[in-house]
Amino acid sequence: MFKKYCLDCNNSISSVLGLNIPEIVNKLQQLVHEKYVNIFQEQESENPKLARAKKKEITLHHSLK
Repeated sequence: MFKKYCLDCNNSISSVLGLNIPEIVNKLQQLVHEKYVNIFQEQESENPKLARAKKKEITLHHSLK
């Protein structure tokens, strides 16, 4: 399979999938967070400081658009 796609044996799966690129990782985290909001809301309710920081981050992100 590696030869078929011209890949070195030194490449890792995360490298091939692009999971070592911060922009891709951030986008994937954002998509998962949007898809499974209820899971993340439960975790944020356990830590109110984290929840406030996240709300500020979202507000700032929207204001920069």
